[in-house]
Amino acid sequence: MYEFGEQYEYNDFYHLGVYSSVDQIKYAIERYRNLKGFKSLSEECFEFHEIEIDKDSEWLEGYFKQNWNEY
Repeated sequence: MYEFGEQYEYNDFYHLGVYSSVDQIKYAIERYRNLKGFKSLSEECFEFHEIEIDKDSEWLEGYFKQNWNEY
């Protein structure tokens, strides 16, 4: 994910993968930083988050869809 500029007018999010270790994440970032579209991004644009497997972590109370055309 990257955000920059005044009021974060430039931002984007790409899920790049799921990795088994921090070392694997660092290796993946090195690979991606050599690819078209990612080359111009600084290292700070790459984030990683640790997750637990075999555990519910999101949408625990369900969800609803907002129809934005109603407004």
